[in-house]
Amino acid sequence: MIVAPGAEFGNAKKWPIERFAELAGKLSRDHHWRVVVIGSPKERAMIENAFSTIGVDWHNLAGKTDMGEMLSVIRGANFLVGNDSGPVHVSSAMGIPTVALFGSTSPIWTLPRGPSVEVVYLGVECSPCFKKECPRGEPICLTGIEVEDVYSVSSQLITGG
Repeated sequence: MIVAPGAEFGNAKKWPIERFAELAGKLSRDHHWRVVVIGSPKERAMIENAFSTIGVDWHNLAGKTDMGEMLSVIRGANFLVGNDSGPVHVSSAMGIPTVALFGSTSPIWTLPRGPSVEVVYLGVECSPCFKKECPRGEPICLTGIEVEDVYSVSSQLITGG
């Protein structure tokens, strides 16, 4: 499985990385998957810190791949979960089961397209705001999404149930 916890547009598009790590550990243990995390060079240390204690086999490819290599990594995936960013759009278009988390942006406007895509979006009263940083301080549109919510959607997508 691939985890894509980054988003270049801003922090209001990023689900907390610790939750991505917790989710990856749980999905990996339950489905016997190796975890591969992708991202930019500036996210590498943050990813290393968050994922270092998940207790499963994982690889940090943040900053280690060019665009072509990243596309190849995604092409070989059995599942991808990430924020509303390039990797979720690429994986969904490739037909890879994809779960995309939306916060400050609108899944109506930028829904990943493909045969096996699920979106997690709370639709709180201030979302979508299309801001890079949350004007309220904490982006409740994302921090309100619990690991169990994403796990449930992911498991249903994976098992077809």
